[in-house]
Amino acid sequence: MLILGLDTTAVTASVALFDGERVIASSSVHNKLTHSEKLLPMIDEILKNSGYTIDDVELIGVSRGPGSFTGVRIGIATAKGLAFYKNTKIVGTSSILALAENFRFTTFDKFSEPVILCPAMDARRNELYNALFLYDGECIKRLTEDRPISLEELEAELVKENKKVYINGDGAEKLYNYLKEKNTPIDSVLASEIQLRQNAVSVAKLAYQSYLKNEYQTASQITPLYLRTSQAERVNNKER
Repeated sequence: MLILGLDTTAVTASVALFDGERVIASSSVHNKLTHSEKLLPMIDEILKNSGYTIDDVELIGVSRGPGSFTGVRIGIATAKGLAFYKNTKIVGTSSILALAENFRFTTFDKFSEPVILCPAMDARRNELYNALFLYDGECIKRLTEDRPISLEELEAELVKENKKVYINGDGAEKLYNYLKEKNTPIDSVLASEIQLRQNAVSVAKLAYQSYLKNEYQTASQITPLYLRTSQAERVNNKER
């Protein structure tokens, strides 16, 4: 089975091909070009270079948020358009869960106790999009739902967990530096470069896991996950 993974929920745009056992190819760009300009060319290039066409794709995995409102919309719209083409099955994954999955890319040193995975996406207004996960080196267990949370509230939760914390996402440095500046009594680790940013490989793998459990949708059913209203919507609501 050929799975196409897409993630455009943050500054990084990422595309991957996965066959259920191995990663065939992946590509990520991290620059100031808009995702609307680069996503489709990235998809075309990765398919062509791997010897496939869009007709060969049997499942599409897309990160549905939270994250940048524009980025989420572009990813969802692109996935829907491709899925409508051949009525391809589609799976929407949490961008936060996909970030947690990134920690499987490298092997941790053996540890005696599970650690906390703390994906952190910059939500502005002194907040992060975040969830906490427990990781024992094999299984990732969700501890909280995806949510917007203040740095202060997240700090308190991490202190309460009293475990080593691994942080990734585009808000990782913001959180890591905050904890260090506050001298928070937490053993925190900033993710390595391969684990740090959105990666469509994780999205494709999560999509395949959902497919095996018959948890997939059609293009018309997939919806974005925003967690809160956009700045434009907040302004419009105030003007009414």
